[in-house]
Amino acid sequence: SLPDYVENALKLGPKFAVEPRLSAPELLSLVRRISKCAPEGEANRCISEGVDVISRKNIGASRVPVSRVVSFLKQKRLCVLPADKEGGFVVLGEGDYDERACSAVAKVFNECNNVSLRKVKLETKRLCKNLGLSRLFHNIDAAKKDSLDIMFSAKTHKPEWPLRVIVSEIGSWQKNLALFLQERLGILKIDDPFLIRHSGEILDFLKSNPDKGFFACSFDIKDLYYSLPQNELIERVEECIDSFGVVAFQKKKKKKQNMS
Repeated sequence: SLPDYVENALKLGPKFAVEPRLSAPELLSLVRRISKCAPEGEANRCISEGVDVISRKNIGASRVPVSRVVSFLKQKRLCVLPADKEGGFVVLGEGDYDERACSAVAKVFNECNNVSLRKVKLETKRLCKNLGLSRLFHNIDAAKKDSLDIMFSAKTHKPEWPLRVIVSEIGSWQKNLALFLQERLGILKIDDPFLIRHSGEILDFLKSNPDKGFFACSFDIKDLYYSLPQNELIERVEECIDSFGVVAFQKKKKKKQNMS
């Protein structure tokens, strides 16, 4: 079991933040910024009263012992994860966390020992250079991360609390490449009767049919999301380009490239 001070701190949840302790110059600057919102002729009085308040008020440290909690968790080798849908925290021992994390990763990723992300990045840069994509080349070259980041949350609404894999591409060269492709391919028209671009479209549909009853079901699409069949995907993209018109697509692509 956790000490009361640790448990009470974690009960505040992932969205809780400790108010930063401002220095005297920062407080004075804050007073001056607030005084600019005062009615004309009241600014000086606002500054005077504001300075008087901050000079008399003793602004102590946070009542939440964050540093002490962190030290305890490190000392006991405990891992803290956000609960997937309940807004709280889950505390796991290091061994339990490693086992759950490996299991979660194995479910959505395939291990590729013969792939070097650094070599893939070099090959991508070479391709960009050959195609004259100088801006994309520099963006990829400037990216510091060679791989995506993986984080986890705990599915506390499911038995045994399995972990959910969260992938972040922030700071990676893959994000620059993805944004480039997304912008260029975004001009294509997709003929898909089941396409839903965002959940708001579902709400609009239900609102426009208030007197009708509908059946709904939920699908787990993790395999589709993480393991898109590459050959079939390329074929579908080629079909969309052919339907749009290869020449028209190239002209729009060059126009976007010149604007960027």
